[in-house]
Amino acid sequence: MVKTTNINQSSVPILNEKNYDSWFIRMRTLLHSHDLWGFVTDGCLEPANEAAMMALTNAERTLLKDKKKKDNKALGLIQQSLDGVILSKVSNAEYSKEAWDILESCYQGVAKVNNVKLQNLRRDFENLKMKDSETVDAFMTQVMSVVNQL
Repeated sequence: MVKTTNINQSSVPILNEKNYDSWFIRMRTLLHSHDLWGFVTDGCLEPANEAAMMALTNAERTLLKDKKKKDNKALGLIQQSLDGVILSKVSNAEYSKEAWDILESCYQGVAKVNNVKLQNLRRDFENLKMKDSETVDAFMTQVMSVVNQL
């Protein structure tokens, strides 16, 4: 008996420009629950060339075919979880690992850069001091500039 699982479209979290961290957690759990996380992290290893493919036994070819199906399922879940603009970033990815790595580099890197910028702005805010020769208006302009950047 073949076991099939249907994934409700509403159960797939949607990635947008602001929710990468929560999307990552939900997608990792979803992929784990379908035994697909390994394809996202390790990839789907294929024979290096045609000669290596021909050297495989029938059992190995069947196993490879099953692994490709699972990798395609993982890729499909990832693609279902993306809005149109973000989907275009991974539209040429053939494997789930490839798509995941693209998303990770786009959004995790951006989040780290933003965190560093915020830390620098917080430090600037904490170090603000009014100089004796400075007017209250000039100091408030500096304060509001840093606050607005935060």
